[in-house]
Amino acid sequence: MKEGTAVARDGPDFLFAFESAKQPALFIDGEPAGPMRHAEGLWTYSGKLKTGRSHAFYYTVDGQRVGGKSDVAAYGPDSYAQPGVPQVRLTQKMVHTSKIYEG
Repeated sequence: MKEGTAVARDGPDFLFAFESAKQPALFIDGEPAGPMRHAEGLWTYSGKLKTGRSHAFYYTVDGQRVGGKSDVAAYGPDSYAQPGVPQVRLTQKMVHTSKIYEG
């Protein structure tokens, strides 16, 4: 949270958190996101983002750009487990030895 890269997401719902002594301004996809809430040095902002694409965010503190990420994906409902849909299970790696090529 001190680096300004903390973000939690569930579908379109996002929570941004930043630890700062001074009030930051949050920018999402280059646009101001709105006022952040403050509690004991931690600034938070919650909101919804368009699903099916990635987003970028950063903060400014005293006019200086701080933290952020440029690859924050907003997943749609098909990206999460659904009731009644079988879940895949990974197995141990299978190794095949070629009888034609060495190595």
